[in-house]
Amino acid sequence: NELANQICLLKNLTILQLHNDIPIVCMIEILEEIRFDSQLQLFNKADIVIGIGGTAIHNLLFMRSNTIVIIIMQSQWCEYSWMYANQAILLDIQPFIYCHIDDNNMIVDNIDS
Repeated sequence: NELANQICLLKNLTILQLHNDIPIVCMIEILEEIRFDSQLQLFNKADIVIGIGGTAIHNLLFMRSNTIVIIIMQSQWCEYSWMYANQAILLDIQPFIYCHIDDNNMIVDNIDS
């Protein structure tokens, strides 16, 4: 539940500032609970995906070019965020990395290709 709150908070703070004239629908999906073909369709139709750094985020392979992915990294894995960012850049997807260091510190990185 806290993760869902963080995702929607991040959506409101970041995405709405970028696209304030476009209505945004926030959908929270647990990928383990849906079929692979449905996951493929979700990623292919999405303009913006927000997800936790991990295996499921590799589904960005199915996203369209010129879309956005916001990747939330666990603090102990922040140094590996480049792997996801590089994959996104190679697919012409704009990556943003959100790294929660501790309760008082976070890093949000807009990585340009």
